[in-house]
Amino acid sequence: FNFFNPDDIIGNPHMPKVALTSFKLFNKEVIPSSKNSLISKPIWLTESITLNHKQSSIIFEFAAFNYTSPSKNQYAYILEGYDKEWNYVGSKHEATYTSLPAGNYTFRVKASNNDGLWNEQGSSLEIVITPAIWERWWFKVFIAGVILALFALYFNKRISKEKKLNRLLENKVLVRTAELREKNNLLSQKTKILNESNKTLIDRQKLIEEQTAKIKIQHDKLSEANLLKDKLFSVIGHDLRSPFNSILGFSNLLVNDFYAIEDDKKLLFAKNIAASSQIVFELLNNLLLWARTQQGILKPNYKLCNIIELLKNNRKIAELQAKDKNIQITNNFNGEEFQVVLDANLINTVIRNLLSNAIKFTHLDGKIELSYYIENNMIIVSVKDNGVGISKEAQEKIFYNNTALTSKGTNNEKGTGLGLLICQDFINLHNGKIWVNSEIGKGSEFCFSLPFVRVD
Repeated sequence: FNFFNPDDIIGNPHMPKVALTSFKLFNKEVIPSSKNSLISKPIWLTESITLNHKQSSIIFEFAAFNYTSPSKNQYAYILEGYDKEWNYVGSKHEATYTSLPAGNYTFRVKASNNDGLWNEQGSSLEIVITPAIWERWWFKVFIAGVILALFALYFNKRISKEKKLNRLLENKVLVRTAELREKNNLLSQKTKILNESNKTLIDRQKLIEEQTAKIKIQHDKLSEANLLKDKLFSVIGHDLRSPFNSILGFSNLLVNDFYAIEDDKKLLFAKNIAASSQIVFELLNNLLLWARTQQGILKPNYKLCNIIELLKNNRKIAELQAKDKNIQITNNFNGEEFQVVLDANLINTVIRNLLSNAIKFTHLDGKIELSYYIENNMIIVSVKDNGVGISKEAQEKIFYNNTALTSKGTNNEKGTGLGLLICQDFINLHNGKIWVNSEIGKGSEFCFSLPFVRVD
């Protein structure tokens, strides 16, 4: 039998030498000292090769001098000036380069023996590829000079031609100028006559425009007066008739059958008469306020006021009205105070109208929330209820100045039809805005905004 000790087996310690064995140009080997040969000595003894720009496709062959398992020899090469890193090609012992640009290169090759011991020094060969004639600096300078010369020649000819044309044009211009001067003299005389006529026409036109402006102002004032009159007649005819019919009807019943009517019915009639009278009073009061704003007679008395106090006071007043329907009015006042430049009477009217409407259109045992918040240096006051809500169509018309919408409340309360129009006019006088968010059956939220000053 055969036996061995593994410790007696050692790796190959011999670093192999590596040398170029062949140099091919366009896949043909270059033979030294042959006709038109690029080298005079064998390639492994050659230090440098010079090629022209057409001889840019080359192949290097190389070999490592290690004969212990030569198939396991490994190779790596790099063409300095072209490759960025070494090419490790295993046992392949040739390198190919095509279309190399002009320049100076150094081809280096290294090899390892069968146990992976590398000869890092390897072997090298200088390669010089000369540029084509059109790539040389003196040729580029020559071409640039030719182009500049042609451009200068063209420029000179163009200038000469333009000078000649300019002289011809100057002569024509002189002749034409003389002709135009004569025509201008004639036109000046005619223009003078036309200017005198135009001045007369302008004076007449100015007089007509002044008269037209006066007529337009009078027409606008008349239109506004007619529109205001139509609005007043519409409200009076529509909203006063109903409460007056109620007052007259119940009054006639009391006068004609006073002793035959039971006391509880008399009290009910008297309450109806009082409620209708209150509606008439509110309507007349709103009519007067609204008419004054429409005519510009109302002059707000602006002062610095605590709007939170206004909200609290109006809430107390509204709670008396809400008690009949057992409606709860809540608020979110957190103790902050805000000074707002406003007319307290006008803003009180706005708050009262919004709270009164909320009570009117909220069901028995309902809820109303009076709140405020700050947004973009404005204080936003909100009156939110869980009442009947407002349709989208009505929301589009509710603040429209040409329409006064009226409807009955949840307990058949009657409105004046002008409350929201007055609110909008009063808020506009304070440079604020008023709007509504509502949905049928889910209640309404009326909001208005005013600029404020925080008090520390």
